[in-house]
Amino acid sequence: MSIQPFEPADLILRGPTQVAASIPYLLGFQPSESLVVVFATSHGRHILTARVDVPRSVSDIATLVDSVALMCWRAHENDAAFVSFIFYLSEPEGEECLVPAVQAVQGAVEQSGLRLDSISSVRHGIWRDELDDDVPAVLLEEVGLDAAAQWVAHGVTYEQSREALAARVCGSETELARQVRELVASRGDSWQSQLVKTQAARRLVEDQIFDYLMTDMAQASPDRGRVSQELPKADDLATWAVALADNRVREPVLWRLAAGFGTSDTSAAHIHKEALPRLCALVRNVPNELVAPIASCAAAFAWQLGDGAMASIAADHGLSANPRNVLCGLVMSAVVGGVHPRVWIEMLGSMTLKQLRSGPCRNKPHNSSGRC
Repeated sequence: MSIQPFEPADLILRGPTQVAASIPYLLGFQPSESLVVVFATSHGRHILTARVDVPRSVSDIATLVDSVALMCWRAHENDAAFVSFIFYLSEPEGEECLVPAVQAVQGAVEQSGLRLDSISSVRHGIWRDELDDDVPAVLLEEVGLDAAAQWVAHGVTYEQSREALAARVCGSETELARQVRELVASRGDSWQSQLVKTQAARRLVEDQIFDYLMTDMAQASPDRGRVSQELPKADDLATWAVALADNRVREPVLWRLAAGFGTSDTSAAHIHKEALPRLCALVRNVPNELVAPIASCAAAFAWQLGDGAMASIAADHGLSANPRNVLCGLVMSAVVGGVHPRVWIEMLGSMTLKQLRSGPCRNKPHNSSGRC
């Protein structure tokens, strides 16, 4: 499942076809074999976009209904009043289940207290209204042109598939990842312990990571030297990957990424938006045995930004490397359950930066030295 709460600025979407045309921009990728659910307030303001797999057989429809019912309940908690459904189908199995799936989804909405806005499908680029046979089918690429133009004008793009989006954080091992592994192995447990032994040492790494993620490339001054979006050197990345396994480094970084988020400061919003691709690139270049802590940061930050698709991809990547990673599990559960990102912001805000920096190390030892 992928869920994305998103608040587009000044976008006007007229009718279900323009909503359908907006789905790839809301999710970050072009869905296929998917049911996409869009929630809005009573004033028409978008709240949440969710995606689940379409049922492959009639027996799978019950699972679909359970997912839809949970999403509707969560969305209703977050002030949703209207809900729309769009089925994206290309394979015969999904099309055979479409009619009973539509009926089941209708029933689930009736029990939720939400108002059903529309149920439609997109098959081979053709949009169809699944509740009214008298509404003519249309080529989505043509009727959705205005909506697409608005997204592009706001600088929003999407990948052609979820696999392409996932490639930003995982794939075959890179040369940089191999260098990071060799450095960590050659330096041993003593070096790893020293990175987080004192508060001053932890603060140094915390600042390095935060500065790398949050430097505004457009506003970097010449006297600060050349600043670019290039990846860090293997030495720095090895240090960051190891240090982020310590909650006294990881949580202060996440706290600072959340501080001031959601304000009216447009420049800060721009920097936050640009920081996620940088963080994903770091994850992509860390070897698998070290990746879970930094993947958990990417997952949590993506969730904070409302990028549910990337949050679930990063969390899944971290859990594949370490199924016991608590933060990855938390983010995955939140995304699947449709929990609003403000819950994450409030959770971090319940602690002070000083408390997070000086608190006890809560992670379990994972090497011979017992380092957390």
